[in-house]
Amino acid sequence: VQTAIVAKEALEGHCIYDGGFCKLHLSYSRHTDLSIKINNDRSRDYTMPTAPPPVMNVQPSVSGQQQAPMTGPPS
Repeated sequence: VQTAIVAKEALEGHCIYDGGFCKLHLSYSRHTDLSIKINNDRSRDYTMPTAPPPVMNVQPSVSGQQQAPMTGPPS
């Protein structure tokens, strides 16, 4: 919870692009439950200590090798 508070305070009101475009307005979710049926590249339950660690994918790009965002194990 503390991490979410710090992140919200740091990002609130900041613009994604120069010139004041796409200003961020953040709010906390009002949901009280979370249901994740499977850990994959689209959903991940970080509260389960027994879940396998996320896998780093390496994808080629025009400018050379770059790391892709962290995702779950391949399905």
